Amino acid sequence: MRRRDFLATTATLGALGALSADAPPPAPYRSGAYVGWPQTPATLDAFAAARGRPLDVVGDYLDGRDWDHLRTPAYLFDTYAGSAYAGRLVLSLPLIPVTASLADAADGRHVDHWAQLAEGLLAHGMGSIVVRPGWEANSPVNYPWSAVPDPQVFRAAFGRCVGALREVAPGLRVDFCVTAAVDAHAVDLADVYPGDDVVDVVGLDVYDMRPTPATDAERWAWYRSAPGGLDEIARFAREHGKPVAVDEWAVASPGWGGGGDNPGFVDEVVTWLDSVHTTTGVAHEIYNEVVYDHSDGRLFSGGANPRAAARYRELVGGS
Repeated sequence: MRRRDFLATTATLGALGALSADAPPPAPYRSGAYVGWPQTPATLDAFAAARGRPLDVVGDYLDGRDWDHLRTPAYLFDTYAGSAYAGRLVLSLPLIPVTASLADAADGRHVDHWAQLAEGLLAHGMGSIVVRPGWEANSPVNYPWSAVPDPQVFRAAFGRCVGALREVAPGLRVDFCVTAAVDAHAVDLADVYPGDDVVDVVGLDVYDMRPTPATDAERWAWYRSAPGGLDEIARFAREHGKPVAVDEWAVASPGWGGGGDNPGFVDEVVTWLDSVHTTTGVAHEIYNEVVYDHSDGRLFSGGANPRAAARYRELVGGS
């Protein structure tokens, strides 16, 4: 997702195997949501009730303002420890905070921070969750860990992070995430990929928007077929023997180049996921029930997209 202000966003904000013993089985793949800051089991339960189906996975994000917030995320532990959602997290980890250097991370100077985080995850029942370090790696503008200036440094930093996490918590599953199509021109997927020994899931983020205005059909066709688009990412994952995940998706407001209350986008995403699941495998999908600066993608909590909400409930939920 194209988020220009990393700190503002974090403030508002294995493969097909089981994520935890208490997570329900995929049907046919895991389905969940991120419902925005401050996310709690109660707000997640409310989204699940609105859609008519429990959440198999839930997204959340660590605060990347400094290492203290990254290595000891009190919010995370206080919110989820002991809850049914503790083992269902897909947790987005800033690869570095805004105050740090990606080159230093690549050199291994920050491994102790990641080891301390892993210790906390283990202690709070989160030792087998999915982690998403340095998400949207191909974005040139959103985050301080962007792989665009130096893919080799990004890959090394990603590997150091994952190595430190797994040394303490070997059950963690790793999701390598890029944006679909939007930033594909910035860097080749193969150049930023950290390696089959590091990655368990190839993730992507996709929203019903694009940089220039287009019809609903043109927007979707562009996301499918553009360089670095959905089909290319799925093909790349299949070639590497990894399942695909849609880590973030949502409808988007016209002011953000989107189709607004667009049930067709819900149709297209679900149809694409079902198709890819038969050829490549899908680990999970996570709907982003949030408001950004120029877009309201909420289905249930704001009432901005009732037609899309009805279609989502029909296709993804329980009715």
